Amino acid sequence: MPELSIVVPVYNAQAFLHDCVQSILSQDYVDFELLLVDDGSTDGSAGICDSYVKKDRRVRVFHKPNGGVSSARNYGLDKVNGRYLIFADADDWFEEHAFSKLVREATLQDLTFYGSVFHYEAYEESRSPGAFHYASPSGLQCGLLLLAYNKECPDYVGFTWNKVFKVSIIKKHGLHFVEGLSIREDEIFTLNYAAYCKTMVTLPDLLYHYRKHSFGLTAGKNDVWELRLLVACFRQVIDLYSDTDFKDYIYRQSVKFLFLAVRVSIDKDMRKDIIRELWSYSRQRRDCSVPVKFLYRMLLRLPSPKPLQMFMEIRSLYYRLKA
Repeated sequence: MPELSIVVPVYNAQAFLHDCVQSILSQDYVDFELLLVDDGSTDGSAGICDSYVKKDRRVRVFHKPNGGVSSARNYGLDKVNGRYLIFADADDWFEEHAFSKLVREATLQDLTFYGSVFHYEAYEESRSPGAFHYASPSGLQCGLLLLAYNKECPDYVGFTWNKVFKVSIIKKHGLHFVEGLSIREDEIFTLNYAAYCKTMVTLPDLLYHYRKHSFGLTAGKNDVWELRLLVACFRQVIDLYSDTDFKDYIYRQSVKFLFLAVRVSIDKDMRKDIIRELWSYSRQRRDCSVPVKFLYRMLLRLPSPKPLQMFMEIRSLYYRLKA
């Protein structure tokens, strides 16, 4: 059994796949398995994956019909043999000696965060979560909250490739990515996982290079159905946590994406239904603060969702006429 498993979902990534795989196979730490999950690629990615099986016995390749990044990760997740798990995107790469550092730290923790470099078309940006250790579930939740609101390291909870997971925790609780969800699916997986963790460490080291572009697995759009699915996932996970402030963060995420669903919906009946859900949920979670402007807070506190529905319809009409 290898100590470490790396799962890489692959979809039409032939331009970058060699760089990704080579950065993994050239690590000085060797006790790992690399799982390449070809998610129905139509370019040369499948052949590139197969070529590495012949070169290195640590590489395992799986081919499946296209089902999206969550489907590909779940496929790999069900096949891993290691004690610890790292996810990577096929267009990204690791720093030298990354695995040695991560395995050394991960053996002492349930969840490990590490730093990364974001590569945009015109510039690069380093994001480091700093060096912190959280030795209890309550401390861990405070640490997640600090990461969630860290302006110098934005959205760091919302990725999976910047973490080391324990496979035993994933298997024990039957954790998987939500298939059909391509909006913040990483954050939902992380929140479900972290709820069962007792210890966490954040490492300042910049060990991963994330390539940000507008195609492949990193691309996405705001779909009303997916936004509502995302909110349902946030609503499901919130009660796994005890820290009031962190529950408040999850609630704020729910409300934010419900409002976004209202704004992008073009169906009047759908908008009304979403607003009813928003109004009802805000009344259920009176223990949490509402991350919206004063007017919206007042409308949400009224005994009926109709005033909010009327206001949102007027607002929608105004912006349609303005466009």
